[in-house]
Amino acid sequence: MRFCLLIIVVMVSVASGYAQFGSPITTSYRAPGGQHVPYTSYIPSPRYNSGNSNISAKYDFHFVLKNDSTFNATTRINITNDEDNSITVKIRKVKTTFFPEDTKSISRTTYDGKLLTGIPADSCWLFKTVTGKINTYSYLAEPGFDFVIAIQDGDKGKIVPLTKENIKQMITGTEDPKIDKWIENKKFAKAIERYNAK
Repeated sequence: MRFCLLIIVVMVSVASGYAQFGSPITTSYRAPGGQHVPYTSYIPSPRYNSGNSNISAKYDFHFVLKNDSTFNATTRINITNDEDNSITVKIRKVKTTFFPEDTKSISRTTYDGKLLTGIPADSCWLFKTVTGKINTYSYLAEPGFDFVIAIQDGDKGKIVPLTKENIKQMITGTEDPKIDKWIENKKFAKAIERYNAK
């Protein structure tokens, strides 16, 4: 499935309980057939208060390319309206752009020592940001729920888009009215967090 292309607005619901939103940023992802699907995300004000509308911050990334060569670079993930996500780095003073399909993985270490690894998925990298009975994947290398667009049932389940239907299939038999209510109200982060804590 083309996770980065098919998820449109669900991420806004995921982050609703975890960040005070600032400005909406609209981009688009290329859907099957070539059409561009608009996708709106919100810059959490406490983290991004510099006035910069780019929601992708610069980090020290470790790259593993398709040919198994590796290197490190300080850069950001490029998110544009008309292209797949990419990363541009300088190699021997020459700018080179890498797309998800060019890599096996990219990763960074957070300030508290957590490794966030992004795997290529069509037009973006998917970073596992929450681990539990339901794992969550974000299109940016940011921990937590702010940019989640995909989920996985345990470590062996298929990675699928974050939708009400997919969460319902994973969260079954809980007999927890709070979880059911949050799913219906698209408060997916709260539902997943409570389910993972059980």
